[in-house]
Order: sequence, then structure tokens, then C-alpha cells
Amino acid sequence: MARDYDLEPHFLVKFFEEEGIVFPISKEELLDKFGDKQFQINAAYRMTTLNDFMGIVEIDQFENRHQFFCALAGGDLQLDF
Repeated sequence: MARDYDLEPHFLVKFFEEEGIVFPISKEELLDKFGDKQFQINAAYRMTTLNDFMGIVEIDQFENRHQFFCALAGGDLQLDF
């Protein structure tokens, strides 16, 4: 299934707000607490989990959302090469 790069950040921010995820947070804590929870990732109602989504992220600690999204984008770009 094709990725919807325009909407993924929107749905991730919405998931963070709904779950009350606050930064700073470690990758381990984020996945331990929220890794198995399903959330919508595109306009076609495709669902995913953070466990599935975060395999590409190599950073272990996130000081804020900006750092999280940069790590997510950077990990995704590395997979494409």
C-alpha cells in the first residue's frame, strides 16, 4: 500500500495528543507504553502501531516532537536509498 506522506504527521500528532504523550520521552518508554496501540495513519483509515512505524527510528531519546519527527523522516529517507 502506498504511503501518504502528507497525512502521516497529522495522524501521529493526533495520536500523541489523544494518548497524552509528552516529551521528553525515550524510544523505549514510548514503545513500552504506546507501541501496541492502533492509530489511523492515512485518509483511507489504514491502521498501524508505533511498534510497526518506529522500526526506522535510530534515536533512543526524544527531547521534543520536532526531534521525533526529524528522526522519523531521517530514518525513512535512509530506507529509500
